[in-house]
Amino acid sequence: MADRSKPRDYRADSGRVVDRETQARRAARNAYTLTHAGRQFRLGPVTFWVVVGSAVVMASWSLATGTYFAFKDDVLTRLIARQAEQQYAYEDRIAELRAQVDRITSRQLLDQEQFEQKLNALLQRQTTLESRTSTLAGDVATTGSIKPSRLAPSVDDVLALADPVLKHRMALTFAARAEGQDLGAIISRLVSAVG
Repeated sequence: MADRSKPRDYRADSGRVVDRETQARRAARNAYTLTHAGRQFRLGPVTFWVVVGSAVVMASWSLATGTYFAFKDDVLTRLIARQAEQQYAYEDRIAELRAQVDRITSRQLLDQEQFEQKLNALLQRQTTLESRTSTLAGDVATTGSIKPSRLAPSVDDVLALADPVLKHRMALTFAARAEGQDLGAIISRLVSAVG
């Protein structure tokens, strides 16, 4: 029979009798015991694994920190070198673009200067042509070769001016001079043949 002197608990869910000593032994088997200087510390499984997990995390952190400090100079020099390379590349690109802008600007200035020179040349030509036109208009009025009412000279106008114009432009050959021909006589024969 069961010993009635020992305290017993009845579980509500199964109705079986559970011995407190048996429960304590099972808990002791599941617990972890740490011994230091003759003292024993008993930890439950949850507490034990929390302590072990914390120790693992701290060890990993310490290892990562140590590795960082060991290779810190190499990592920093690589980062600085990469940033310097990027900065130099950007500066080179900016200098290249500035040079391109300068070339385009100088081309535009040269084109503008050439345009202005051509425009000035055209304005001078126009001024010269206008002065010649005004001079010729005065000559026409003086000679009477072109009448203001007509747009083109007539045949009579051309024949009237043929003698002075052709005398200025024509010359006799040596053979014609040897024969005794006269330039005025040749021009009057041409005028009479046309008119």
